Amino acid sequence: MNGSRHHNQDGTLVGRSHVHVYRPENQESYAHTLTAFPFIENDNLTTAITKFVAYINLKLAGVA
Repeated sequence: MNGSRHHNQDGTLVGRSHVHVYRPENQESYAHTLTAFPFIENDNLTTAITKFVAYINLKLAGVA
C-alpha cells in the first residue's frame, strides 16, 4: 500500500499500491494492480490486510 512503483519482468509498470502474487512457472512474483482484488487503493492498511487474509484464506493453526 502506497509503496514504490513496480516494474514486472514483462515490462509492465504497476502503481504504488499493488499486490505481489508468486508465479511458480517462472519462480518469481508478479505485481498486480488492486483493481483485480477484493480490496481497493483507498483502503487503509488494516482493512487491506484483513481483506487480503480473507482473500488468500489464511488460517492460523488452532484458531477457528
